[in-house]
Amino acid sequence: QLVMDNSKRIYLKNIIGDNRLDSIDILHMDIQGSEMSALQEIKDNKIDKIINYYFISLHDTLNQTKKILDTFNIEYLFIDPNKGGNGDGLIVCKNKDK
Repeated sequence: QLVMDNSKRIYLKNIIGDNRLDSIDILHMDIQGSEMSALQEIKDNKIDKIINYYFISLHDTLNQTKKILDTFNIEYLFIDPNKGGNGDGLIVCKNKDK
């Protein structure tokens, strides 16, 4: 889900359906701690099958994000620019089927 403001949400499945997308080259997510709900939507709606690469900015959500990414058919790398291990950083992923 993409939150535009507190009252309106935009869902990735609707963007895909409205635009008749059958492939997403790169999905960049920087959604301030809502990574889990967005990734769950991607998994629940089988959107993970059409995404080639992910670039995910983490906001203290590393452990939860890794749990759901482990259910996807992807390879991923965690980059911790602060070297602090606090869960902030970046995850870059590649779909193994693409």
